[in-house]
Amino acid sequence: TTEFRLLQCLMARAGAVLPRTEILRIVWGYDTTAEADVVRVTVYRLRRKLGTGPNGGELVRTVPGVGFLFDPDA
Repeated sequence: TTEFRLLQCLMARAGAVLPRTEILRIVWGYDTTAEADVVRVTVYRLRRKLGTGPNGGELVRTVPGVGFLFDPDA
């Protein structure tokens, strides 16, 4: 269910970069960045399940130093 909540969060803001802190707050309800690795691990598991998009790109992209974004055109 956590992966689904993460996907839902990213898809609701498709094309926009979501910082890890915002993802932690929305998906897990955390107000701290101490658990930032949980986002990275959950994104990894989600990517494995999603595979690639219809155009061969990654649907969930990492924006280094900022966060993640869902790219529906991938």
